[in-house]
Amino acid sequence: MTEVSDLIFRPTQNLGKRIKNVPQISLAPADHPLLDWSATEFVFERRRYVILANTLSLYCTVIPIIGVNFPKTWKDWLHEGIKNVLDSIDRYSDFAEFVSPEHRNIRISKSLNRSITSSLSMYVSHARIYMQNGVESEQIAHQLNGTPMSAIAQDGEDYGIPKICFETMVTGCLRSSVSMAISS
Repeated sequence: MTEVSDLIFRPTQNLGKRIKNVPQISLAPADHPLLDWSATEFVFERRRYVILANTLSLYCTVIPIIGVNFPKTWKDWLHEGIKNVLDSIDRYSDFAEFVSPEHRNIRISKSLNRSITSSLSMYVSHARIYMQNGVESEQIAHQLNGTPMSAIAQDGEDYGIPKICFETMVTGCLRSSVSMAISS
């Protein structure tokens, strides 16, 4: 069983090979939604990129990668990606210590399910199209986070929007943190 302190990182098989840490087992979702992240890599015009997404909301960031082969480096860009995601909604300061890989045991896992893997593949396709049209990686994440996704549909809806899903999730996490602090 995953402890609440573990950060779960779910790289695709190819990305796992590149970082020399191929996932062997599939873990259940993390107890806390901000501690579960999925990633895939792609190449565009001879540059390597990683799309890092919160597993439960598919809210993502696009990270240009240099030297991803070194184990220390992948942990650095993992932290940078999580920081970018939370900064994009002005919430990094609320969760900085909580999500920081330096304070967490990182467990490598296979993908949660095929719909997450499929969604990441769709993100790669869309990112390449945006790049062909000259869109910068920071703006690509903004576009992807507004893309309707069936993998995160809720309450009988056909699709969910990653940005809305993630903001709702983070707001819920803040409320539960405050409730726990008040009851202590």
